[in-house]
Amino acid sequence: MLGHFFKKGIKLVIVNKKTNELIIKYILQKSLKESVIWYRRSAENGYPEGQYYFGTCFEEGIGVSMNFNQAIQWYKLSGENGFGIASYHLGKCYKRGYGVPMDTSKAKYWIEKSAKQNFDKGQYLLGWYYESEEKMDKAIYWYEKAANLNNLDAMNNLGRCYLDGNEETEKYEKGIKWLTIAAEKGHGNAQNNLGWWIKDPNKSFYWFLKAACQGFSCSQNNVAWCYQEGCGVEKNEHLAVKWYKKAISKHNLFSKTHMGWCYQNGIGVKRNEKLAFKWYKGAACENHIPAKEILGWCYWYGIGTSINYKKSIKIFSSIDVKHDYELPNMDTILEMEASYLNNKDERFKNKKDWWFGKEAETKVKSSDMYILGMQKKLGINGIKKNLEEAFKWFVLSASLGFELAQFEVGICYKDGIGIQKNLYKSKQWFEKSYERKIYEAGKILKFFYLNRKKNFSFGIYILNLSYIKIYI
Repeated sequence: MLGHFFKKGIKLVIVNKKTNELIIKYILQKSLKESVIWYRRSAENGYPEGQYYFGTCFEEGIGVSMNFNQAIQWYKLSGENGFGIASYHLGKCYKRGYGVPMDTSKAKYWIEKSAKQNFDKGQYLLGWYYESEEKMDKAIYWYEKAANLNNLDAMNNLGRCYLDGNEETEKYEKGIKWLTIAAEKGHGNAQNNLGWWIKDPNKSFYWFLKAACQGFSCSQNNVAWCYQEGCGVEKNEHLAVKWYKKAISKHNLFSKTHMGWCYQNGIGVKRNEKLAFKWYKGAACENHIPAKEILGWCYWYGIGTSINYKKSIKIFSSIDVKHDYELPNMDTILEMEASYLNNKDERFKNKKDWWFGKEAETKVKSSDMYILGMQKKLGINGIKKNLEEAFKWFVLSASLGFELAQFEVGICYKDGIGIQKNLYKSKQWFEKSYERKIYEAGKILKFFYLNRKKNFSFGIYILNLSYIKIYI
């Protein structure tokens, strides 16, 4: 049947995987030798489609002996004759080292050729190449070409590119448009991204749930958070735990960390710090950086385990130095705590407010100032709770550029912790910390922007370390 089409010179382009499988099944049921004869004749007569499918026979061993060299030759000939699928397939072979030596430059050459031959998957992959090279104008150009050919992956990436850093511009509207089109066509990643970016908590939850029901673990994690905080849906901590467990079953490490948070704080489950520690440790053992850092703090403060400064320091030391923010100087903190608790340091005896003096700027790192502020905020490790002094320490650390302290100052101004509420100043400090890659600040900023038009709570549960560190 297929060979007959090629014999007559009728061009047949298989773009649907299911259709392709049905045709291959038909071929297998009939005479393979006869079908391959017609593939060969079509290929040798110069039909690029026939050349491509004849190549697939060699790649898959359909009716002929498997021969990657022959497959590559026919793919190349088909691609040179203008068949975009062949060019794309050859590019993927070079990209993965499948049947040929891995070669990035050749992979990109053939992918680009496929894109220019108007094959949507080639256009999408070329856009991906340009995005990975941070050539965003070219990435958007090719994503849009593929999106206009109904490529859902391209629609998703195009929407994401338009939205990144453009929350209040014309690009934002374009981004939402493309994500919506892909989401309505059932693209799970687009549904999740739309849930994140759309400025309506009810719609956010709707799209998170759509993607979660398709099995996307990141969306299941987001649905759990929505139930936990009552964002876009009625608050239900038991359903939150249920969805966290669904995500965990798909190996979502963030949800493992969140389960630790739930057990630590009695959210949807009975409070149990030992189980919290177990969940944190489980995620940390899989090299989940936020969980490793939380585990370090568990050992530091004795949460679900015995205090063990050595283990804490060891964990912090093992964390990739490329992480976005400065880790605390444990030796300095130990010295500070010992001096403060034992009151043996002459600086405390002679000048109680030494910690707030200018000398602190040169004696202590900004991260250590932040930690002392946390201890004063929470009243832990023998240090008396004092929100006003905690705020002063956060400001001092933040003024030296420590991004977690900048985030905490924003929290203090937002909630009136140790200082009078001031949403304008709160927003300023969140923006500073967001610029220094504390992305949780961006999540709260989103709600600031929303509250310009709507009046709903800022109560947002921040997912990763910077928030958990604050409230441990």
